[in-house]
Amino acid sequence: MNKATILPFVAALALMSARSNANNTVTINLLADYLQTSGSAPVSDGMLVQLVGDTTSTFGAPTASSFTGTDSNEIVLWSGVVEAGQIGQAGSFSDQVSLTLGALGAAENTGDYLMLRWYPTLSLSASAPGAGTKYGQFDNNGLTTPDAASGSDIAWQMPATASSPYALNYYNVTEGGDEANSAGVANLTVGAVPEPTTFSFVAGALALSALVCGRRRRR
Repeated sequence: MNKATILPFVAALALMSARSNANNTVTINLLADYLQTSGSAPVSDGMLVQLVGDTTSTFGAPTASSFTGTDSNEIVLWSGVVEAGQIGQAGSFSDQVSLTLGALGAAENTGDYLMLRWYPTLSLSASAPGAGTKYGQFDNNGLTTPDAASGSDIAWQMPATASSPYALNYYNVTEGGDEANSAGVANLTVGAVPEPTTFSFVAGALALSALVCGRRRRR
């Protein structure tokens, strides 16, 4: 195959790839009004907000070193910040998120579950939550527990590809929505990583237990 034949062939492949990606693109109009700190005050501008996806309906918890913790099915699909000026309400934000299905991993397919998670003391530059950091989260169950009273009236799941943007938002009762005010409070805490001494203590206890059991068996 000569150059004259190869170039049109490559161009055709590139065009097909571009069209395929366009067909797989999901656009989400993501909005929250309003998010609160653990003290029920509006979150300040510039604070970190994330859209998280999971292939299951059960999300894990972030750890000191990871926003997705130990849940291998979970992935951060988008990170942004609170900007009250976008809506005119303190502790709120609005953004249009475009995602290409299957581009980032398993947790980016139609039907996968979505969650809004925010960290009142972190900025967009944070690489990890850090132990003791307060955060809030909202998904299909409202407070991520099987509680019908706080459940979302919107399906927090990845939509199928469509030409029109998919609306995904959180409005509490105070702002004219249906979600419980408590669902917008950052009342969760990132767990601490056990100190090395703790690991040593646990390992020592297990070793001692094994030794005692071994002696009993020999009797």
